[in-house]
Amino acid sequence: MTWRGIELTGLVLHSGRLTLRPWQPADACTVAEIMSDPQMHDYLALPQPYTLADAEHYVSQFAPGAAADAEQLILSMAENTTGRVLGSIALRGLAGDSVITEIGYWVAAPDWGNGYGSEAAATVA
Repeated sequence: MTWRGIELTGLVLHSGRLTLRPWQPADACTVAEIMSDPQMHDYLALPQPYTLADAEHYVSQFAPGAAADAEQLILSMAENTTGRVLGSIALRGLAGDSVITEIGYWVAAPDWGNGYGSEAAATVA
């Protein structure tokens, strides 16, 4: 998938502390653990309980499917040094001739307040 001349399939971006990369099936356990935190349900429309099957669907079908449909790009947000998944970032509004593009993200509750979302958004922008 390309958007404004940029190939988005397999896109990996790096910032000072983060690697933004496509989701991998191995990330599902981490996503399930992050989403088991009740605080995440305060800000995201999530199934309750959020199961490993939900996480597997997110990383293996939903995120890649959105890119395949050229609707949005959804990348995992991981620490450069450890590879630990901290959250997700999405670039939406990619289909057609849309002039409005949105950036959305979520960060695991224990990592709130560290500027990861802002760093990831600036990198995607």
